[in-house]
Amino acid sequence: MDSPYTYTKEEDADGIGYSFYNETSTYAVQLVNEMYEGYLDAYPTLLKEGYELSVFSKEYVDDKLAIKDPNVSQTIFKIIEDHIRIKGKKTVLLYQCDTKDNREQIRHRMFEIWYKNSTFNDTIIKESVEVQIPQPDGTFKVNYIGFMTSIDNPDIEQVKQEFSSFCYVIPTLKQNRVE
Repeated sequence: MDSPYTYTKEEDADGIGYSFYNETSTYAVQLVNEMYEGYLDAYPTLLKEGYELSVFSKEYVDDKLAIKDPNVSQTIFKIIEDHIRIKGKKTVLLYQCDTKDNREQIRHRMFEIWYKNSTFNDTIIKESVEVQIPQPDGTFKVNYIGFMTSIDNPDIEQVKQEFSSFCYVIPTLKQNRVE
């Protein structure tokens, strides 16, 4: 299937970036493969071909508008599918829903709906978990973390096993990068 929106691809020292636009916004998909270098020995199957996946709009766009335009999600999943096809079936994309504005649950639900309604669930496996991170005040912050890979990834069971413990590392990495 072709992408509903035409997208451009740029590679630089930080990774691979894709962008596309519709009538309301310009969107970016970034894939960074050096984010998790320090953890490769502990999680070799998950991270050897692993990329950090970020999806965002370059200008403000109401999430409701993005949900109403199915071409946005189809274009994002086409980019993901193409990246996995080009890089190989062992490629794993890791993501965490942004928590900076306390809208991570909305992002998580939107991404779940996009995937469920996509035509790519025949070629891409997507799994996600809720990770509760203790806060200094005794409360917990929920992080939504997941991965995507080819349905033909021969190491999928090992990927799932490594992800089940690495998912607790990701929020710490993101928090340390922001501070």
